Amino acid sequence: MLIQGHCLVLFTSLVASIAIEDISRVKPWRCTTVPYELEVSVQDYRDNGEVLECRDNVTTTACSGWCYSSELSDYRMPFKISYHTVCTYAGLKKRKAFLRNCDPRHRHPYTYVYDAQGCMCKVCDRETTHCQP
Repeated sequence: MLIQGHCLVLFTSLVASIAIEDISRVKPWRCTTVPYELEVSVQDYRDNGEVLECRDNVTTTACSGWCYSSELSDYRMPFKISYHTVCTYAGLKKRKAFLRNCDPRHRHPYTYVYDAQGCMCKVCDRETTHCQP
């Protein structure tokens, strides 16, 4: 049985989307890195109540692909807790990404993102990853 997984580190204040053509380049039997575009918005709250915006699209690296599993799904009640492997990060590297579309008075025109340093099939860690049964 093949199980497809998309693994995302949970970011606060980030809205993420991935293009279908990026996924289609992944060979279905591989768990590998793919480009992932984040739409980032950072607010700078001033003492006078003014909110200065800073936004941009930032490309990072995510993991996507298929992992083999011999587990049989059970969608009947009660739902079975699943321990199948998913395509997830083998390592992450934090980097500072500067944003271009910012109010010139914005004090912090950047955010931190994480790039996958490699991908592997392993049981999903719910502390750092969005896991689906």
